[in-house]
Amino acid sequence: MQNKILYNSKEAAKPKTMDGWLSADGHFWPNKDDPKFAEHHARWGGCTHKICECGNEHEKHYTICTACRNKKAKERYGAMPFQEYNGEPVCIFQSDIYFFSEEDIEDYARDNEIDFAALELVVCEPNYMRCFEIDDMYADELPEDQYVSDVAPDIAAKAEELNELILKEKPILSWRPGKHRTEYRG
Repeated sequence: MQNKILYNSKEAAKPKTMDGWLSADGHFWPNKDDPKFAEHHARWGGCTHKICECGNEHEKHYTICTACRNKKAKERYGAMPFQEYNGEPVCIFQSDIYFFSEEDIEDYARDNEIDFAALELVVCEPNYMRCFEIDDMYADELPEDQYVSDVAPDIAAKAEELNELILKEKPILSWRPGKHRTEYRG
Protein backbone atom coordinates (compact mmCIF):
# COMPACT_ATOMS: atom_id res chain seq x y z
CA MET A 1 0.00 0.00 0.00
CA GLN A 2 1.27 3.43 -0.96
CA ASN A 3 1.78 6.14 1.70
CA LYS A 4 -0.60 9.07 1.50
CA ILE A 5 1.15 12.39 0.67
CA LEU A 6 -0.83 15.63 0.71
CA TYR A 7 -0.24 18.36 -1.85
CA ASN A 8 0.87 20.93 0.73
CA SER A 9 3.10 18.59 2.72
CA LYS A 10 6.92 18.74 2.88
CA GLU A 11 7.06 15.23 1.43
CA ALA A 12 5.28 16.23 -1.84
CA ALA A 13 8.07 18.51 -3.03
CA LYS A 14 11.25 20.24 -1.89
CA PRO A 15 12.85 23.38 -3.21
CA LYS A 16 16.04 22.85 -5.21
CA THR A 17 18.35 25.41 -6.73
CA MET A 18 19.16 24.82 -10.40
CA ASP A 19 22.27 26.18 -12.03
CA GLY A 20 21.94 27.46 -15.58
CA TRP A 21 21.07 30.37 -17.84
CA LEU A 22 17.72 32.13 -18.34
CA SER A 23 17.36 33.83 -21.74
CA ALA A 24 15.55 37.11 -22.27
CA ASP A 25 12.81 35.19 -24.09
CA GLY A 26 12.10 33.16 -20.91
CA HIS A 27 13.76 29.82 -21.67
CA PHE A 28 15.91 28.17 -19.03
CA TRP A 29 19.06 26.36 -20.15
CA PRO A 30 20.53 24.16 -17.39
CA ASN A 31 24.29 23.86 -17.01
CA LYS A 32 23.77 20.11 -16.62
CA ASP A 33 26.39 18.64 -18.99
CA ASP A 34 27.91 21.59 -20.80
CA PRO A 35 27.75 25.07 -19.27
CA LYS A 36 29.12 26.73 -22.44
CA PHE A 37 26.33 25.09 -24.48
CA ALA A 38 23.72 26.38 -22.02
CA GLU A 39 25.15 29.90 -22.02
CA HIS A 40 25.37 30.04 -25.82
CA HIS A 41 21.75 28.91 -26.32
CA ALA A 42 20.41 31.25 -23.65
CA ARG A 43 22.30 34.19 -25.13
CA TRP A 44 21.23 33.27 -28.67
CA GLY A 45 17.60 32.90 -27.64
CA GLY A 46 17.59 36.19 -25.77
CA CYS A 47 19.50 38.41 -28.18
CA THR A 48 18.20 40.30 -31.20
CA HIS A 49 21.56 41.54 -32.57
CA LYS A 50 25.19 40.43 -32.74
CA ILE A 51 28.50 42.11 -33.52
CA CYS A 52 30.06 41.29 -36.90
CA GLU A 53 33.75 40.40 -37.18
CA CYS A 54 34.25 43.90 -38.65
CA GLY A 55 32.71 45.50 -35.54
CA ASN A 56 29.34 46.49 -37.00
CA GLU A 57 26.11 45.46 -35.33
CA HIS A 58 23.68 43.21 -37.25
CA GLU A 59 20.48 41.21 -36.69
CA LYS A 60 21.18 37.81 -35.20
CA HIS A 61 19.59 35.97 -38.13
CA TYR A 62 22.55 36.93 -40.31
CA THR A 63 26.08 35.69 -39.83
CA ILE A 64 27.61 39.03 -40.88
CA CYS A 65 26.50 42.67 -41.21
CA THR A 66 24.98 44.27 -44.31
CA ALA A 67 28.26 45.96 -45.31
CA CYS A 68 30.17 42.65 -45.16
CA ARG A 69 27.36 40.81 -46.99
CA ASN A 70 27.47 43.44 -49.75
CA LYS A 71 31.27 43.23 -49.94
CA LYS A 72 31.17 39.41 -50.26
CA ALA A 73 28.41 39.62 -52.88
CA LYS A 74 30.55 42.05 -54.95
CA GLU A 75 33.47 39.64 -54.65
CA ARG A 76 31.28 36.70 -55.80
CA TYR A 77 29.96 38.74 -58.74
CA GLY A 78 33.47 39.87 -59.70
CA ALA A 79 34.71 36.27 -59.57
CA MET A 80 32.15 35.11 -62.14
CA PRO A 81 33.57 34.67 -65.65
CA PHE A 82 32.69 37.50 -68.05
CA GLN A 83 30.62 36.98 -71.19
CA GLU A 84 29.88 39.69 -73.79
CA TYR A 85 26.24 40.78 -73.88
CA ASN A 86 24.54 39.61 -77.08
CA GLY A 87 20.90 40.46 -76.42
CA GLU A 88 20.09 37.32 -74.43
CA PRO A 89 17.92 37.49 -71.29
CA VAL A 90 19.81 38.84 -68.28
CA CYS A 91 19.01 39.54 -64.65
CA ILE A 92 20.44 41.62 -61.86
CA PHE A 93 22.78 39.56 -59.66
CA GLN A 94 21.03 38.13 -56.57
CA SER A 95 17.63 39.59 -57.44
CA ASP A 96 14.42 38.65 -59.18
CA ILE A 97 14.71 41.48 -61.73
CA TYR A 98 14.95 40.08 -65.27
CA PHE A 99 15.41 41.85 -68.61
CA PHE A 100 14.42 40.36 -71.94
CA SER A 101 15.44 43.24 -74.21
CA GLU A 102 17.84 46.15 -74.36
CA GLU A 103 14.84 48.48 -74.02
CA ASP A 104 13.95 46.79 -70.69
CA ILE A 105 17.49 47.42 -69.38
CA GLU A 106 17.46 51.05 -70.54
CA ASP A 107 14.00 51.70 -69.03
CA TYR A 108 15.04 50.20 -65.70
CA ALA A 109 18.28 52.19 -65.57
CA ARG A 110 16.50 55.43 -66.46
CA ASP A 111 13.56 54.88 -64.05
CA ASN A 112 15.94 54.07 -61.18
CA GLU A 113 18.57 56.66 -62.15
CA ILE A 114 21.28 54.01 -62.37
CA ASP A 115 24.26 54.01 -64.70
CA PHE A 116 24.50 50.89 -66.91
CA ALA A 117 27.92 50.09 -65.44
CA ALA A 118 26.36 49.90 -61.94
CA LEU A 119 23.95 47.14 -63.01
CA GLU A 120 25.46 43.83 -61.98
CA LEU A 121 24.02 41.80 -64.83
CA VAL A 122 24.11 38.02 -65.12
CA VAL A 123 23.45 36.11 -68.34
CA CYS A 124 20.40 33.88 -67.86
CA GLU A 125 20.07 30.20 -68.67
CA PRO A 126 16.82 28.60 -69.85
CA ASN A 127 14.68 26.22 -67.82
CA TYR A 128 13.56 23.63 -70.37
CA MET A 129 10.49 21.46 -70.09
CA ARG A 130 11.46 18.10 -68.62
CA CYS A 131 10.37 14.75 -69.99
CA PHE A 132 7.77 12.71 -68.15
CA GLU A 133 8.93 9.71 -66.20
CA ILE A 134 5.54 8.05 -66.19
CA ASP A 135 6.62 5.06 -64.11
CA ASP A 136 8.04 7.41 -61.46
CA MET A 137 4.82 9.45 -61.47
CA TYR A 138 2.79 6.37 -60.56
CA ALA A 139 5.38 4.51 -58.48
CA ASP A 140 3.28 4.81 -55.29
CA GLU A 141 0.23 3.29 -56.98
CA LEU A 142 1.94 0.56 -58.99
CA PRO A 143 2.69 -2.82 -57.44
CA GLU A 144 6.36 -3.64 -57.05
CA ASP A 145 8.10 -4.65 -60.31
CA GLN A 146 5.21 -3.43 -62.45
CA TYR A 147 5.23 -0.56 -64.95
CA VAL A 148 2.63 1.68 -66.56
CA SER A 149 3.34 -0.06 -69.87
CA ASP A 150 2.17 -3.32 -68.21
CA VAL A 151 -1.24 -1.96 -67.18
CA ALA A 152 -1.80 0.83 -69.74
CA PRO A 153 0.39 0.25 -72.80
CA ASP A 154 -1.44 2.83 -74.96
CA ILE A 155 -0.95 5.55 -72.34
CA ALA A 156 2.72 4.63 -71.89
CA ALA A 157 3.20 4.86 -75.67
CA LYS A 158 1.57 8.32 -75.77
CA ALA A 159 3.82 9.43 -72.91
CA GLU A 160 6.84 8.33 -74.94
CA GLU A 161 5.52 10.26 -77.96
CA LEU A 162 5.14 13.34 -75.77
CA ASN A 163 8.71 12.93 -74.46
CA GLU A 164 10.02 12.68 -78.03
CA LEU A 165 8.19 15.91 -78.89
CA ILE A 166 9.59 17.65 -75.80
CA LEU A 167 13.14 16.59 -76.74
CA LYS A 168 12.61 17.75 -80.33
CA GLU A 169 10.98 21.12 -79.53
CA LYS A 170 12.91 21.90 -76.30
CA PRO A 171 10.33 24.42 -75.04
CA ILE A 172 11.73 27.05 -72.67
CA LEU A 173 9.49 27.48 -69.64
CA SER A 174 11.41 30.22 -67.83
CA TRP A 175 14.86 31.63 -67.11
CA ARG A 176 17.28 31.46 -64.18
CA PRO A 177 20.52 33.28 -63.36
CA GLY A 178 23.48 31.68 -65.10
CA LYS A 179 27.17 31.48 -64.26
CA HIS A 180 28.45 34.45 -66.31
CA ARG A 181 28.39 38.15 -65.55
CA THR A 182 27.95 40.60 -68.39
CA GLU A 183 27.70 44.32 -69.05
CA TYR A 184 25.25 46.35 -71.08
CA ARG A 185 26.85 49.50 -72.49
CA GLY A 186 23.78 51.04 -74.12
